[in-house]
Amino acid sequence: MSVTTAKLDDLRREIDEIDAELHELLIRRTEISQQIGKAKQRNQPLIRPGREAAIMRSLVARHRGSLPKAVLLRLWREIIADSAAQQGVFSLSIYTGEEAEYLRDLARESFGVLTPLSEQGSSVRVLNEVASGKATLGVLPPIQSDSRDPWWRHLAREGADVPRIVSRLPFAAWPRDRGGDSEALVVALGPTEPSGADRSFLVVEIQDRMSRSAFKDLLVKAGLTVRETATWTDADGASYCYCLAEVEGYLDGPEAQPLLDLAESAGERVSRIWVIGCYPVPLTEAEMADSGRGSRGRQ
Repeated sequence: MSVTTAKLDDLRREIDEIDAELHELLIRRTEISQQIGKAKQRNQPLIRPGREAAIMRSLVARHRGSLPKAVLLRLWREIIADSAAQQGVFSLSIYTGEEAEYLRDLARESFGVLTPLSEQGSSVRVLNEVASGKATLGVLPPIQSDSRDPWWRHLAREGADVPRIVSRLPFAAWPRDRGGDSEALVVALGPTEPSGADRSFLVVEIQDRMSRSAFKDLLVKAGLTVRETATWTDADGASYCYCLAEVEGYLDGPEAQPLLDLAESAGERVSRIWVIGCYPVPLTEAEMADSGRGSRGRQ
């Protein structure tokens, strides 16, 4: 046996040992997930997007070597999806209208290849499946400022059965050859939680018509950093409108100080304010950039 062959055999034996250790750790992790499921109260959520985002950010920050970060996170996404399934019934409801067929692949990429899913031709049906508990998560198209019947308006109410936006997909950059510009929003029941770097969605009921630019000015005066806005009213002659904003930071409800400032500055024009969700800020392309991969990673 040559020196080279002996060396290869040693390296392969080392890989076999690592594989066995990884397998045992995965078995142990699954057992702990099952214990967590038994310890949870019935109304506690199966998923915690804030905690998951913190895990992903930590993995990327401490990663080294030539294993691509995208591969690393894909492995963890599958592990986390199975962990949720070990704790209870974990399923998806996905809007798959003609203009959003990409959501199916995006959901699979984010929540695991084995997670049960149902496909719906209506955003309202997705919301209803989540509200009724038939689905753990709903995957919907991103906010469109010019939509005449936006799905987000159905979240502008209170109640334990009202879904909230909890995540934006993809959390890490999606391959460009698979629709790298595609995005989605995820809704679920239960409270949101901060991840350390978050954005929030709020809806304000205004007692007259208001343009998006005027609404943005109102938000900025209240100290909010605005990313996107949209408006909706259910009739041409209506004396009110719903105004949506995506803003920087985590807002834990209408009693958050910036929203109290908004209500005070707007006076009687503002009837109600709802925080309809918060999501962890996705990783940037710079954060996902790989180093030390050699020619394999270069385009």
